[in-house]
Amino acid sequence: MKQLTIILALLLTFNNLMANETPFNVRSFGELPVLLNGRTKPLDTIARTSLLEMKGKQSIEVDGRKVEPSEWLLIMMTKPELADKAITFRIEHPNIKALLKLPDEERYFAFADFQDHVNELESNAQKAFDLDQDLRTIAQQEMIRLQSNITNYFRLQQSMILSDGNYTRMDELNAYQETVTESLDAVTAHASGKDVDRELIQKIGLYIKRYEIYDTRSLYFPIPHMQNGDPKQDWESYGRAMINTLREKKLDTIVILYAEVLDAYQQDKPAEFNNLVAKLHIEVESRVPEQASTAKYETGFNYFSPFTKSMTGYVIVFLLSLFGWLSGKNLFYKLGFWLLIGTVAVHTWGLIARVYIQGYAPVTNLYSSAVFVGWGACVLGILLEVFFKKGIGNSVSAVIGFVTLIIAHHLSLTGDTMEMMQAVLDSNFWLSTHVITVTIGYSGTFLAGMVALMYTVLVLIGRTPDKKLEKSYVSMVYGILCFSLLLSFVGTILGGIWADQSWGRFWGWDPKENGALMIVIWQAIILHARWGNMIRVRGLMALAMGGNIITAWSWFGVNLLGAGLHSYGFMDGTMKWLIIFAVVQSLFILIVLIKGPKKKIKSKAQATA
Repeated sequence: MKQLTIILALLLTFNNLMANETPFNVRSFGELPVLLNGRTKPLDTIARTSLLEMKGKQSIEVDGRKVEPSEWLLIMMTKPELADKAITFRIEHPNIKALLKLPDEERYFAFADFQDHVNELESNAQKAFDLDQDLRTIAQQEMIRLQSNITNYFRLQQSMILSDGNYTRMDELNAYQETVTESLDAVTAHASGKDVDRELIQKIGLYIKRYEIYDTRSLYFPIPHMQNGDPKQDWESYGRAMINTLREKKLDTIVILYAEVLDAYQQDKPAEFNNLVAKLHIEVESRVPEQASTAKYETGFNYFSPFTKSMTGYVIVFLLSLFGWLSGKNLFYKLGFWLLIGTVAVHTWGLIARVYIQGYAPVTNLYSSAVFVGWGACVLGILLEVFFKKGIGNSVSAVIGFVTLIIAHHLSLTGDTMEMMQAVLDSNFWLSTHVITVTIGYSGTFLAGMVALMYTVLVLIGRTPDKKLEKSYVSMVYGILCFSLLLSFVGTILGGIWADQSWGRFWGWDPKENGALMIVIWQAIILHARWGNMIRVRGLMALAMGGNIITAWSWFGVNLLGAGLHSYGFMDGTMKWLIIFAVVQSLFILIVLIKGPKKKIKSKAQATA
């Protein structure tokens, strides 16, 4: 147990050891809530999501120093010349590198590396955007993606007012407030018959034009106004809040505090920065206490990164299982089992945290479905290990948990994983129960297929299990498929009830519905063939691995069709990986059919007799 404690401690603290210390409380700054795409989220999430979209990573170095995403965002807004030199963009296609005059052997670049050729990229990206989506080449799709990232890069910089370092933001705010006061006095004077100062009108007009540009370019809305009680309608961009000073007759307190915070960071005054951030929190929390509390929780979730830690845990569990298999010592299996429980606990907390932050059921998009499928398979794998104690449950759980979290990571590169739900999903109780039940059915099907695949690997390397162990494999696959069929069938029926209430029809032969039906039919075929003694060990294992292919198609493949009410969550490149997955599974199916034992499995009826 001492070794296990050390492993868990290393697992939970590894990421935190990698962060560089800074006197600025950048985490507190990152906890500030803003509105983006209909969801209130912390600035830290915006920074992390932006880096993932641009670079494919959340780590970045600025001026030779590794910084947190929240500090990178601060640097973007206060020291853009430094941000432009940081390696921020992932560019892989050779045609785009040639267009931007970039070295072909590199993958990651700073904006300064290609800023002289941005206009050429924009022109080519616009031509590609004007084409029908089906006619775009891979290079054109990548151009559009890169151009979108560059646009967001500038929008991040201009979501707050920039300063050149000589003329601070507070200098501008004070000058603007004075101009606003003078213009309001002039309006009052004009009403009493006095002449209006035309230079003053032009001056205020230039300010308004400047802030309208900031309002248009702002990526998010940091200023909350809760007069109507709805934060989705009452958040403003920094530029819009400046314009509204004409109506309110004075600058918003949050506008002033943000300006002071950014000036303090730009002028390298950490004590002043930390004090001002604390004041900013107090002001924001007084207006939107619930959103501010959730934003702090989400920032803690981001820093802890439970799914990254879970991936590390699953790798260690698999290695312990491998050591146990090679050495024949149960100690490794026991250590792996307890570490698996600890890793699944971290995985579970991550799911619960997402539910709390998002306010929805745990499955709302493809990303969350990948996280949930892996979690469900790992929980079932723990039960396998409890009942059979062969290390099999540890191994298959570790593999599925790791692979599904890798899939989730790649899905996260497309944007915020907790965005507002698709209209087709933002519905009622029946939908939530349907999606969760069907997804657990996916977990069971993949777990059965992975047990069958593990059996096939043993056959391939000449380690065919003895009769007792073979019986355990058969019992595992059969029992998991029974459970999975029940969940898949019930989930499909619940989906029909939801469809009847939402769309006025129980079944419409939608591609997603057909995919769910395929899973149910396939599992029923396996169980009936097993019950009727029509398949042997080889057949059972082959059909279980075939279930992996069908479930993967139902999970991801139907989104590629671009048809039906369930075609949401499309991801470029999915077809390639689906084909690779299907080919690999098919090869293992051939292996077990050719090399597997020829002995029949007794049917349940025969065994009883």
